[in-house]
Amino acid sequence: MQGRGTTGRTALLGGALGLAFAALLLFPCALSGGVPARGDLADFFWPMKAYTAARWPSGAPLWNPLSGCGEPWLAQLQTGVFYPGDLPFLLPGAWGPLLGIAIHIVIASSGTAAWLFALGTSRAGALLGAAVFAGGGAFLSLALVYNNFETAAFLPWLFLAAWHAARGGSPAGLAVASALSFLGGEPSLAVAGAVGAALVALATRGDEPAGQAPARRAVLRLASGLLLGATLAAVAALPFFEYAASSGRFRGVPRAEALARPVGASDLLDLVLPPADALTRRPSEGRGGYLATLALSPLVLALAAGAGAGLAARPRLLVALALVALTGLLLALGTRGGLLPLLWDAGLARGVRFPARWFVFTQFALAALSGAGLDGWLHGRVLGW
Repeated sequence: MQGRGTTGRTALLGGALGLAFAALLLFPCALSGGVPARGDLADFFWPMKAYTAARWPSGAPLWNPLSGCGEPWLAQLQTGVFYPGDLPFLLPGAWGPLLGIAIHIVIASSGTAAWLFALGTSRAGALLGAAVFAGGGAFLSLALVYNNFETAAFLPWLFLAAWHAARGGSPAGLAVASALSFLGGEPSLAVAGAVGAALVALATRGDEPAGQAPARRAVLRLASGLLLGATLAAVAALPFFEYAASSGRFRGVPRAEALARPVGASDLLDLVLPPADALTRRPSEGRGGYLATLALSPLVLALAAGAGAGLAARPRLLVALALVALTGLLLALGTRGGLLPLLWDAGLARGVRFPARWFVFTQFALAALSGAGLDGWLHGRVLGW
């Protein structure tokens, strides 16, 4: 197992990779003074978060008198009143959203690299996985629905912190990562990510050498990390849940709306064939339209096919990643996936819309599998697995 210093170095390299990618992606916008504008970023999240930042010198913006007849601002959650990742919106003009996007690409890339390297993947495999997650279509498409993007950026940090806590480390990292992901503004992704990370960390302890902390201690560390994270986020979580319950938000999303705009066959084709630009602009036959594109590359899928060899010594992790990928896909497919209707009928998905967003979990798992698969192919273990 690599030492803490080398894992930190890999995180820095992953962050530098994400920064380079963000610069390449956003440089045209920086030159023109614009921002990506196919979703809600330009006309909803940018003015919302700029208003929040501008109000802070006068005190915490708990209420917005300019929205309708007045609106509880902290209770909206996606306003990001207490989210430190929204500090770039203090900058004038388009620099706020552009720098915010860049920072979250760096967060996603560095976290993925650190997590994969801590699991034993080579540095090359860890950086490849970071590039696939932070540079893949599903994650980048979430930037247009910005609160989802901010929350999803912390997925790898949740998995790293949970892995660390389940193996005897401090639960503080899990607390910070879960609080930040929730304060980022999309509670469904934050809760699912934190719970999923804890379950994967517990389920894969059997891959480790003997002599680690007992399972009960691992459960206690994970539970304490999640509880402390909920406590840190309570300043925004309590007003949000109270307002959502009293306003009827949980009951106000009908079943048809909750299952609308899933990923379709045309979206899935993006994984191997880049879509025409016109297809990414609006919903159409076979496309949900919530995510602009799921684009990855056939090479990513080919590398992921070698993950069994790269993770031959970690069979539980291989199965866990496959289950994460499958669960994200089934949820993203909406009615056709079968899982989300069951969760909605059971009351576990009430108030949650836009199934397509769940594909970010599939992309995250594919990123990890492709990083491990690179090791399997490079070191000649595929045919002998």
